[in-house]
Amino acid sequence: MPVLRREDFQKIYLTAKKTHLSINFFFKNLRYILCINGMVCAKNKNFEIVPWQKAFGSKMPHEILTTFELEKVEVKLKGSKYEHEKEKIFNNIEEFIKWVQTLHN
Repeated sequence: MPVLRREDFQKIYLTAKKTHLSINFFFKNLRYILCINGMVCAKNKNFEIVPWQKAFGSKMPHEILTTFELEKVEVKLKGSKYEHEKEKIFNNIEEFIKWVQTLHN
């Protein structure tokens, strides 16, 4: 699994917030989802917010992305800039990070 530093996650978060993205990280063999939608939170598979401690314990978001096996990343696109696309799905974190980096350009 790739090493993702706290600073890397912070860049993802700030890009998501600036470009109005809703991001859901799904993990294999885990009942909870790491979400970025204006804030970072934990949700169950029904997309209901759950306490962070219950879902991920004391792990920070970047630790979760490097600890648990990623199933997929779903990105919901908002705003007129993304009229032609409403959703993107990535099967690995590397692919997702490359795409996020293109949003800076």
